[in-house]
Amino acid sequence: MDIKVFLLSLIEQLKKAELDPIQLSDNKEIKKLHNELYFLSLTNNSSKLHPNNIQNFLLLMQKEIGRWGIFSKIELEEEGIPEDLTILDDYIGISEEADYFYANCNSSFDEVSQIIEDVLIYCRNTQLQNEYVSFRKFLIKNPISSRRDITRVQIQNQFDPFLCQTLEKCYEEIPKEAEYSCQTCGWTLIKKANRYVCGKKTCREDFNLQSLTQNKIEISKHLRVKKPILLSVVIPGIPELDFASELENVGIDVELYPNLERLGDLKATYNSSNYYIDMKDYSDYRDLVSYLIEEKNRIKTPYIVISESKTNLRKNRTPQYVKKVNKKLEDEGITHFKLYSCSEMKNLITKGV
Repeated sequence: MDIKVFLLSLIEQLKKAELDPIQLSDNKEIKKLHNELYFLSLTNNSSKLHPNNIQNFLLLMQKEIGRWGIFSKIELEEEGIPEDLTILDDYIGISEEADYFYANCNSSFDEVSQIIEDVLIYCRNTQLQNEYVSFRKFLIKNPISSRRDITRVQIQNQFDPFLCQTLEKCYEEIPKEAEYSCQTCGWTLIKKANRYVCGKKTCREDFNLQSLTQNKIEISKHLRVKKPILLSVVIPGIPELDFASELENVGIDVELYPNLERLGDLKATYNSSNYYIDMKDYSDYRDLVSYLIEEKNRIKTPYIVISESKTNLRKNRTPQYVKKVNKKLEDEGITHFKLYSCSEMKNLITKGV
């Protein structure tokens, strides 16, 4: 069985059914996938979970795929499928990670994500440092916008025709049913079972229902960034700008995307010393470890930084995130860079510790 194809088909059909019991029971493709999974669970000796009916099938979808007992760790690694992937989330239906997995395997997602890569290459070729910073900052700060705001930033920063057209391509019309924006990432909220939620788990943990009305989308705002832009630019960009502000508040000079990202995401200058920082956005430390090991020869800065919410030091979801990553790097003999939390990096710059 091609596990990736199976999971993509499963996610696609569940998306279509929207977890409606009638649609689920009538969907022939879901029945086929359900039966196939049930048969695999029976033939696999290590599986203790048998989705013998639609209720148990849906419960299985809420468990990490590595705990299904149907696919081995080696099989999942070969297909590039994370063991902690869950298909369903009891808050929003299709889980955040399944949605990202599906989108990342979709050619249209790659096409939209390529837009930002094209902008970076174009700005490098034409040496447009300030324009690139303004372009990226606008997307991060304006996941919901209007044509007037887009035109204003195009004029203020004297974007050329390529940058003007490309910025417009990053946005799409907001669905009519969307009424509120997320208090954390700023994108449109999803309405599920008469409640509004964000597709990002970390956003939901900080959600404040009482202040929801303060985040009602203005009538003049009718555009939102396309989802691939949200995932590849806005979400990882928020901690970049937040950390830059945090450093500036303690007297550290900060430059965004120095030398058009050739030297990292941030350049921090303090007491005539420069620190080039590469910010990363990974909820699971194992995914970050895999990335850093794979890219070890391309990473030039010794300072890799991840936000406090991702290290989970505050919420205690994954204890000692930073220590675990650095231990893995040490085991691999990688010594030319290491991982820091934001607070650790700030102390290193200001106090040398």
